[in-house]
Amino acid sequence: MSTVPPALAAAVGPLPDGVVLPLPPAFESVEEERRYRKEQLAAGFRIFGRFGFSEGSPGTSPSATPATRTPSGSTRSG
Repeated sequence: MSTVPPALAAAVGPLPDGVVLPLPPAFESVEEERRYRKEQLAAGFRIFGRFGFSEGSPGTSPSATPATRTPSGSTRSG
């Protein structure tokens, strides 16, 4: 079985041999982590836009801020 951090193992259970879960990188500062998250979020929006999801119902793609670990943004409906 693969070795994963205990918190992750509790969430996903045992992994078959040869399965590797990609983990986010560790950062030296909150600013570095914030930049990484912004880049990943921007890439996600670009991918959604490429597949035509730029039109339709409004909403957000939530992201937790690294300093507070609380989700930012709001979801609109109506």
